[in-house]
Amino acid sequence: IGREETADTLKAFRQEHGFTFPLAADPDRSVYARFADDQIPRTYVIDPKGVIVYQCTGYVEWEFAKMVEVIRKETQF
Repeated sequence: IGREETADTLKAFRQEHGFTFPLAADPDRSVYARFADDQIPRTYVIDPKGVIVYQCTGYVEWEFAKMVEVIRKETQF
């Protein structure tokens, strides 16, 4: 969920990185206000069964690489 991001911005980001998973815009911070008040970004990867297989708070490049690795593993059926 892209806090303060538009659908168009997220679409460009998704295409730039080659992601195929859905991204949701939160331009008015309504989702953020409901579920979070600090520690962003928060990242969750949920497998097709609805199980959280990865989560992190904040951003560091090695953590992002780890998340991408988990996504690739989870999407290889």
